[in-house]
Amino acid sequence: MTSTTIEPAIAQKLSTLSEDFADQGVVTTTTVRECALIAPPKPVAALLDVTPGTRVLRLVRVRRTEQGPVALLFNFVRADLAPGIEKADFTSASLFGVLEGTYGLKIATARRTFGAEAAGTDVADALDLAEGPRSSTSSRSPTSPTTGPSSTPTSGSTAAASA
Repeated sequence: MTSTTIEPAIAQKLSTLSEDFADQGVVTTTTVRECALIAPPKPVAALLDVTPGTRVLRLVRVRRTEQGPVALLFNFVRADLAPGIEKADFTSASLFGVLEGTYGLKIATARRTFGAEAAGTDVADALDLAEGPRSSTSSRSPTSPTTGPSSTPTSGSTAAASA
């Protein structure tokens, strides 16, 4: 199976998944599967404009509604722009909210990509899917904060449940 990726231009208000759900009146809960400082894989290091071996936050969360899991979110955050971010409670706080409210970073622009691929073991487990069926993927990478250092603070992707 091949992966299909679409990257449309975004010319709209930048919003988070939790904001999108709240605007629609959908109540969600968040489970944090991982929140740790790591040395990022080379592609992530390149997107974040950090040298290999630089520590970044890897944040993995599952969003659920009453019907079950709806999104698996993977984010990587430059720890030099947000020291101590690994201590934030992301079960109740949004990543963008922490970046803006705690660290004074404003995300000005982003790139979002969409795709479809077979669900691996970790994705299938997190989203209560059988391993192998297609799951849609979405990636949004903020590309510039408006205050603080002019480097990309986060890179992220989302895997959403689908049949």
